[in-house]
Amino acid sequence: MPKQSPSNLPAQSWTEAAAELLSENAYRALRDGTARGAVTKGDLAARTNQPSSTLQNRIQRAEGSGGRPLDLAVRYLFDIDTNGVRDNLALILDSAVETLRSPDADMEALFRRVLAMNFEFNSSQRVSFLPAVTVQAAASAFLQHEDPPSAELPTSRLTALQQTTRRAADQMNLRRDAYAEMTRLFTGLLRAAMRHAGRRPRTGFTAESIVVAIHSAHDGLLLRYHVNPDDVPLELAVETGWCIAMGMTEEGMYDNPGAETDPLTLRMIESALKRYRRQGGRVSVKTVARTVGVSLEEGLSRFPSDEDLERRCFSSLLQSQNELYELANRIGPEALGAVEDLLAYVAKVTDDYPGLPVAKLANIGLYEHLIEIVIAALSPTPLGNPQIMLDAPGLVHLAMGGMRNASQWQSIIDVYRNPITSVISDAAQDASAT
Repeated sequence: MPKQSPSNLPAQSWTEAAAELLSENAYRALRDGTARGAVTKGDLAARTNQPSSTLQNRIQRAEGSGGRPLDLAVRYLFDIDTNGVRDNLALILDSAVETLRSPDADMEALFRRVLAMNFEFNSSQRVSFLPAVTVQAAASAFLQHEDPPSAELPTSRLTALQQTTRRAADQMNLRRDAYAEMTRLFTGLLRAAMRHAGRRPRTGFTAESIVVAIHSAHDGLLLRYHVNPDDVPLELAVETGWCIAMGMTEEGMYDNPGAETDPLTLRMIESALKRYRRQGGRVSVKTVARTVGVSLEEGLSRFPSDEDLERRCFSSLLQSQNELYELANRIGPEALGAVEDLLAYVAKVTDDYPGLPVAKLANIGLYEHLIEIVIAALSPTPLGNPQIMLDAPGLVHLAMGGMRNASQWQSIIDVYRNPITSVISDAAQDASAT
């Protein structure tokens, strides 16, 4: 809808006028390569010690025709791989994953440490946090006044205002992507921590929504901190995140984050795992159903056979460590170290749950998934795919034999870590053959 000219607009208060003008013009001013206060090509070239021609070529390659210096700057500012955020997350999550590998880890101490490290990093990062929020707020306010043009329209046919609007929309999508990646990373950590602590999201919440709530509160506290640091001491930021986490979770088994697991299924898994830990031999659905106080028919409706109950218990035990592996692999520490932890965890399950026939579960999908994880971790090494395809199943078989096989799988992984020779020990292949 065409805008009214200023002379035709009804009179506004000073506040309304200021809000309207800033919403309409702040982002455009930032992006205008000639306006005072804008991100200009000359300033960007001088600060990066790049010739203007080189910078112009970089803008053209990254942003296409109509690209401005601000567009390139925002791409780097919003990218967690270039703005320092991923490096900080690597420090935080690597420390957290190391703690979670211990069965006696203090979850409250861990959670508070993660919150403190994250807040301390961002409260000191005026270089990235405040400028990112500045562009985010300006672009968001601008888009409330201008609808992005159809994506089908080529850039060459857009007016200057439409091009600016499309750029604002694109940059908000970059910001959403950055938030989504940070949410994914912290969600993996939260899921592992909840399993470790015996907590789960309350009804109506998910691990993702808890992370979003904590992150949103965190951003708000950072904005207030940069206005007046005395208003937001570190203890307040940590306690806010902790209270949100505790208020949105409850005690109980956290079994399957990807689906709704009914309370009876969880109770049956918990009961079966207790029995598997105490005794040798199979645990029956009949026994578990009687223990939790339901009929055999109702128990069989959740687990049609004893084998189904075994598979689900094994899957539940490995889910936490599998999430830790995926979290560690995504954030970028040494993949071989993560595989060592995964194999050790499988072996520990074998040793700690003598009644759970881990070795007999080798043909279920989870076993194949473990092999895929090992193959993915070994693949970047220079020893060659054919050898990896032979070693990976053997490594998993060794782990399923318990910690007594630890030295054997360790010697195999050491060869991949230090490939002095391409000759691999036959231990993994022998284990696979058995």
